[in-house]
Formats: sequence, structure tokens, C-alpha cells
Amino acid sequence: MTFEEAKNELKEGFKERNYNLVDEHPNELFFKSDRVEMFKFTEKEIKNYQAICDSNYIMDCKPFETSLVSQNYREQLIQFTHPIRSRFLNHREVTAIFGTENDSEIFVQIGNCSNIFILRKLFSESFFEIMTDRMRFRTRRNESISFSDLIYKPMTIKVNNMNESSIDNAVKKSNSIIDACLFSYTSQKNNPIGVLEEWPNNRIIRNREFEYTERKTGHDFNLPKVNFNQNLVRFYQLASSTDIEYYKFLSYYHIIEYHFLTISDKILYDRLSRRINDLKFKTNPTNLDRIIQDVNTHRNETDEVEMLKNVLNKLIIEEELIDFIKQYEDFIGESVYTKKKSIFGSEISGTNLNTGHVFGMISKRIKTIRNALVHSSDRHERNSRFIPFSLLATKIIRREIPLMKFIAEKIIVASSE
Repeated sequence: MTFEEAKNELKEGFKERNYNLVDEHPNELFFKSDRVEMFKFTEKEIKNYQAICDSNYIMDCKPFETSLVSQNYREQLIQFTHPIRSRFLNHREVTAIFGTENDSEIFVQIGNCSNIFILRKLFSESFFEIMTDRMRFRTRRNESISFSDLIYKPMTIKVNNMNESSIDNAVKKSNSIIDACLFSYTSQKNNPIGVLEEWPNNRIIRNREFEYTERKTGHDFNLPKVNFNQNLVRFYQLASSTDIEYYKFLSYYHIIEYHFLTISDKILYDRLSRRINDLKFKTNPTNLDRIIQDVNTHRNETDEVEMLKNVLNKLIIEEELIDFIKQYEDFIGESVYTKKKSIFGSEISGTNLNTGHVFGMISKRIKTIRNALVHSSDRHERNSRFIPFSLLATKIIRREIPLMKFIAEKIIVASSE
């Protein structure tokens, strides 16, 4: 790529994103938009872009869209994961180095993303939005400010001097190095940092909430005429107060689980009552043995899928659940519940959405996910284990949140007094 070709590619890239070319010098480009005052792409920045885009500059976006890797170098987008502490930290002031900076031995840095990272990812739609989001707050100070001095630079971790034989080997090596360094920082600073496997803007767009019922407008509400179970309300508030899918799912699950024993016992009481109230019932050994067997069977009951199914059957109107599934699958454009799926290594059959068939499949699905979240024992099948903050696991849990929220709300209402 020549210098002029680099200029033309920059002009076209900014034009596609509604930035106007307002001036052009032989070695500089000047842009502005409706919300951003004029800034310039300097000769050095254009040359850097030219070098990064050159076919001889071998780098790849592995293993995630938020990563940049060569045989010798890896740079990965990261973020503070604590929702409260991170609010009081300006990541521009956060720098850390692991090892000693040199030209031959491996060392790792945490800090603002590099110019290499910026220029290679420049016109990735979500990354471009991240970089330019805060430009409008700074450009009025100096209309001739350069692009690299103006933009928002997210935090990355950089692994230097790997000297691997291939990019895939560099990915494997850097994965373990990054995990070790982030654990070291988190442990010694008591402030967790995690890898971002997708652009934050992507997450916001994809996480647009499905609303089964129309959201309330205005500030006037009907006074509730029932008493809701306070414990269930607390679990619901916990789920609603976090953006972490793991906590959301488990908090909604607790609302279902809360009724496991009471409804299971109610089923036993009904069974015993039918036996005792039968006009043919007599206190002879045969009938008493049947009662004892009923009680022993109940005490030995360990199938929580069945207990979960009993709760749904008792407190959820199946037709409403069927209608929810239809609307939700139409909203996301995917047959999430009506086709067979593999979830954390377990095969879950789909449902035909006929009355009498839905509760069993939904119960097995919910219990499978719950088990994957709470059990972290070492298994041979690594794909059957939930890994916090991993992109695949997060997507699986995120997809289930609307259903769990729907069920939790219905149970709170159905169990009110």
C-alpha cells in the first residue's frame, strides 16, 4: 500500500461513518462531523496506517474480535469487572508491567491500547464507536488536535517477545500468560480485571431486552391489593440489580427453587388424603404399608427436575408460557425452545408447544443450566463446563434470562396472598 492509497482508504473509511473531509494537505487529512469539531490525521499517523495495512505486516484477530496477535506479539482488550470499584478508576492512569521491558525476553504490559491496535481495528464498526464516543468532549479545545491524541483509548494487555513459530501457537502461549498476569493483578491489587471477548457496544446491542408485556409509562401506579412473599421479592431485586447473567439466572432460579419442598409436600399430602379419605380405607396392615411406602418414596425423592416441573405445573399457566415462547422465538429469530439443543454438553429436546408437553422440557433445560453454573468439578468434556466471562457461556445464559424472568414474575404473583 502506498502513502496515497492509505490516504484514500482513510478518506473513504471516515466518509462511510459520516465524517466529512474538510481539508487536505499533501501529508495531512482534516475531518469533522456533526458532533465533532475538526481534527487531523498527521503524516506519521497516515504512515503508521499504511504500515499496519501492508500485506507484509502479518497480524490476525485471534482468538477473539477484540484481540490482535502475531507470532511475536499479542494485544487483548480487557476491562475492570467490579461494577462499583471500576467507576472510580480512570483506566488512563492504570499502568502495570510484568517482567522487565526489553527486546528479547517476554514481558507484559497493562495500559492504554497501542496505536497498532487502534489502526488495525480502526474501521471495525463497534470499535470505531468506542474510540470516537468521547471525541466531542475534547475537540473544541484545539481544532488541530491529532486523531491519536483525541480518541478514547480502551485498556489492553500486551504480551511482547513470544517468538512463536505460528500465530496459533502464539495464541495458546499468550492465553496462559494473560490469565496468569490478570490473576496476579487481581489478587495483589484486589481489583478484578477480565478479558473482553466481544466489543462492549456489541454486547449492548445484542442484549436488547425482550419485553413480553408492555413497559409502564408515566408515574402513576395502581396500589397492589395483595401481599407478595418478601423473600421472593428480594431474589427478584437481586436479579434486576445486576448485569451479570450468571447472577441473574441463579437469582431467578432461587424463586422457583423456593417452592420445591412446599409443593412437593403438598403433592404428598394430597396423595395421603386421598388414601385416608377413601371410604374403603381401613387401618389394616396393607393400607398402612401403602401409606408408609408413599412417605418413604417422598423422602427419598431426589429428582429435582421433577420438583421443578411440579412448581411450574402448580404456579404457571401453561398457555401463557407457550405464548411467551412463541413471541420470544419470533423476537430473536431462533428456535431456542422448539428444536433440540446442546447446552453445556447435555442434549435438550425441543417441545412442540402443545399443552401438556412444555413443562417437562423447560424444567430439564433450566436444571441443566443451573447445574452447569453451580458445579465446577473437573470433567473430561471441557465443553460441558460453565466458564465465567467466556463469550459462549455468556451468550447461552443471556439467551435464557427473559424466560427465567417471565417464570419468576409469574411465580411471585401466583404465590401472593
